[in-house]
Amino acid sequence: MITYLGKIAYHLACGNIEKVDYFFECQVKAFGPITGDEMRIIIKRRDDIVREWEMEQNEFNAHIG
Repeated sequence: MITYLGKIAYHLACGNIEKVDYFFECQVKAFGPITGDEMRIIIKRRDDIVREWEMEQNEFNAHIG
């Protein structure tokens, strides 16, 4: 099943609240209210994205000195 949870997580990581709101509404319209388990999925994915970006930035900075 394809959901909007990943898009919500991505835009949370970016700080794009308008997109978060948009995809949140899409999720609710398509699948009903977001559950506690789905919120945990969103937060975990957001945290994973942020960690990945931090790691990439650290690797980049290590290469430039």
